[in-house]
Amino acid sequence: MAEDTQNMDTADTLQDVSIEEALARLDEIAAALENTDTGLKESMELYSEGVQLINRCRNYLCDVEKEMITLSDQEEA
Repeated sequence: MAEDTQNMDTADTLQDVSIEEALARLDEIAAALENTDTGLKESMELYSEGVQLINRCRNYLCDVEKEMITLSDQEEA
């Protein structure tokens, strides 16, 4: 149950992360996962965070694409 609360807190925090910050953090996570000294538990936590960050970036880019389409439609009108 505490883990679910932690995941929700992380999800809430991710809404405030810029795409540049998310991409930088993903680079850090990738480096940590490639490090053979990273333990299994930490690797799983990092992987989970990485998936959430990827989803945040994907959502952000979809929102930007929708906005660009809207702006393009307004230009044509």
